[in-house]
Amino acid sequence: MAQRKRRRRRKFRKEFLILVWSVAALLILIPLIVHFAKSGKDKPAENPVSQTESLPVSGGSSASQPESSTVSEESASAPESSDADTAGPAVPEDYVDPVTQLAAQQLEDGRKAIASITEKVSQMQTEAEFSIEAVDGLPYLVAVNRAANCVTVYTADENGQYTQPYLAMVCSTGGDGTPLGVWKLPTQEESTRYGVRDLWHLMDGNVYGQYTTRITPKDGILFHSVPYFTNGDKGSLEYEEFNKLGETASLGCVRLAAVDSKWVFDNCPYGTTVVIYDDAENPGPLGKPETIKIDVNNEELRGWDPTDPDKDNPWGDTYKSGTAVYAVGAEKLT
Repeated sequence: MAQRKRRRRRKFRKEFLILVWSVAALLILIPLIVHFAKSGKDKPAENPVSQTESLPVSGGSSASQPESSTVSEESASAPESSDADTAGPAVPEDYVDPVTQLAAQQLEDGRKAIASITEKVSQMQTEAEFSIEAVDGLPYLVAVNRAANCVTVYTADENGQYTQPYLAMVCSTGGDGTPLGVWKLPTQEESTRYGVRDLWHLMDGNVYGQYTTRITPKDGILFHSVPYFTNGDKGSLEYEEFNKLGETASLGCVRLAAVDSKWVFDNCPYGTTVVIYDDAENPGPLGKPETIKIDVNNEELRGWDPTDPDKDNPWGDTYKSGTAVYAVGAEKLT
């Protein structure tokens, strides 16, 4: 009897455990079944043709359509994808990029500056005629703003006129000692003064200029570097005078940093027009470049022009390009 009762209890426990596990399994499976059933309902049919076994075709007959000929209702209402969907906002038709805008502004400012210079020249007695019409073989017109101590170089625009700003260089003029007017860079035959283009040139005060280019055929006005104490010695720079670039400081010539005086020496042929004028309010269409200051207490470096391209320059490549400002798109010539 006791054994029979124990067997019943074991059977009851076993059946009870089976019932419990069955209920637990149902509690787990029912949500999953509901979830998958719902997902299947929301998912669009993979083959819309299967929803309508055959579709009418032209002529009224019934035939199975290829997949490419049918579009589900959901896809028909959706816009077509394109590169524009991921490319960000559309660019306005009248958009002009900033570089192009700056180039156009520089040209406009150049034309205004040349117009102003032309007006000023008309009130001067000049040695040479002032013309902005470009001449073959003469790529540049050089304008020296005496009052602002700034040089702007112009090249030909699309109309063949010297109105396109090319580069600007800081300089030191001599104030009233630098004459106003228009000149053509002279050859030696056209000049009554010796040395129209020299690597080294003796100047007033028993000092020497490097990369000198004569401006006036009869007077001693030149483009040249800041003076040196010793002929041919690039380490003998008058460093205190170098620190005056951008100010009125010369005896009449147009002083430039060595890299800039070399640029004029190398790139402005005989016959190039040079105009010297005054405009204290507007240095030029490219503005007035910054200057470099030499530490006069640095005995190792102070004797050299920081921009001198000489390989022995102790300044190295730090200032080899100087501070000249080039117009947008201008090719930098050395």
